[in-house]
Amino acid sequence: MVMSDPLVTVAWRVYRDVADRVTLAEVLNIVVGCRNELDTPNATAMPDKIEHLARQRLADRLASPANGNGSAPAGQSAETTAVV
Repeated sequence: MVMSDPLVTVAWRVYRDVADRVTLAEVLNIVVGCRNELDTPNATAMPDKIEHLARQRLADRLASPANGNGSAPAGQSAETTAVV
């Protein structure tokens, strides 16, 4: 997928702020998803809205990481959640 220049700029700005916690690929996926959700006729306002939504999604994701990425639910160790 080729991203337009404003979205690349948004992705890079967001990534710089969270690079120690997520990959660039994760940020790009979130930015593209936000762009698709906010698909409106007013394209000039889109980069700011996309950036705001992407930052919120990343904050939510970092606050409660999804299972399946090697993390265990709160109060459980990885050993007790492993499937054998």
